[in-house]
Amino acid sequence: MKVGGSGAVLLLVTVWLVGCGDDVFLSTPIGGDGEPSAVSRGRVTGVGSIEVNGVTFNTEQAELQFEEITRTAPADLVPGMVVTVRGEVSEAAGTAEVVIFEDDVQGIVSSDPFQGAFTVLGQLVVADERTVFVGAEPAGIEGLAGGNVVEVSGFREADGTLRATFIAKQTDLASPGSVLEVTGPINVIDSNSFFMGSLTVIADTRTLVDGDVVEVEGFPNNLVGNIFTAQGITRLDPGLGVQQADSASIEGIVTSVLSDAEFLVGTQPVRLALGAAQFDGGGTADIVADTWLRLHGGLTDSVLVASRVEFLDPIVIEGDVDSDGADQVTFRGLDIPVTIVDNQTRFDATGIFSSVFDRFSDILNGDHLRVRGRLANGGIVASRVSLLDPLVQDVRLQGPATVAPPLVAILGVSIDTTALALRNEQGQALESGAFFDALAADPSALVSALGTWNGFTVTWASLVLDQ
Repeated sequence: MKVGGSGAVLLLVTVWLVGCGDDVFLSTPIGGDGEPSAVSRGRVTGVGSIEVNGVTFNTEQAELQFEEITRTAPADLVPGMVVTVRGEVSEAAGTAEVVIFEDDVQGIVSSDPFQGAFTVLGQLVVADERTVFVGAEPAGIEGLAGGNVVEVSGFREADGTLRATFIAKQTDLASPGSVLEVTGPINVIDSNSFFMGSLTVIADTRTLVDGDVVEVEGFPNNLVGNIFTAQGITRLDPGLGVQQADSASIEGIVTSVLSDAEFLVGTQPVRLALGAAQFDGGGTADIVADTWLRLHGGLTDSVLVASRVEFLDPIVIEGDVDSDGADQVTFRGLDIPVTIVDNQTRFDATGIFSSVFDRFSDILNGDHLRVRGRLANGGIVASRVSLLDPLVQDVRLQGPATVAPPLVAILGVSIDTTALALRNEQGQALESGAFFDALAADPSALVSALGTWNGFTVTWASLVLDQ
């Protein structure tokens, strides 16, 4: 059931089965009336009044919808939870009318976590430094063990991996009455079963099709290995739960690219606003599967029309590998170590390399790589590593900068701008004074440096200011 902040019970139409093989009635949960002027889905990044996708929402009068009946108040909304907020927004402030939290999986950890990953109900869960842990001691992946019951919220990657932003340890071991549930898209096997990740769900599928998003519920005695006999199924809206909104934003991971202007973030359809989309930290060509984005725009017929695209892994380094260690690489001419963790990184390659480049151990000295990542724990952590043509001599560096005109330091690499071409993100030339004035006015702006490696040093050619 779902419980409002006032304690009122909101209806969730699901039939609980009394025996294996009975039909499952499917419907969409009821919650919220009419179309809001604004809708937002993403991680809670601030509490009190909650912050989601850069907007602070006042929740004093909001209807709160939780699955757990023990959660009833705004204080139960904690950082890391992925929530949907419906209400009104004016610039960076909003008023929430409805706040919905639904976890992605709640179940038994199948075995002790390894390299930041574990499996729950057939779902591969990956944690990193962005994951918020509750109830685990010590607070982190080290505080979890096989047999624990956990609740996980996060974002799905293209292959179904759940990138956890919130993990709550509930109990050390499951009891017979522990509710197990998993939410996500399905792949139908036959009239009596479907896949969710590596989990096989036994249920009547005659009204289901591939790609439907459902929540499946049951108990520990319904789980045998990776086979789960459903005791309740609810079909969910694959998008934001409404069809129209003047303001819409979503944080998530690209799961499919449909065209140059259309893609899916999770299961939410997105279309770029033609000729009007603003990009922060990347461009159209950088929108590929497993890219973590935040999108802003409006909702038209359930499609988010994005006018602004933020890349949440904005660091880019391209060059030849100089050395590699246990989990780090450095690049020729750039004294920047980059941490690469197999479970947290996507690997891709072009041409003949594509079948032999899928882990850290495949990286060799001299390989020409492009890394996209983020600043974390005082260093750089890779989210994607691409193996490129070894004959390419391009060097690229993108990140926040510090300035002491005419010098710019990007990720600690000092670059003399005296003889370089300076441009804005539209490709327009900038005078040196205008370039440094713009950086001073927006210290968080990203700067991209382009150059070449001549075998001995990097020769920088241009800088691009991304505001």
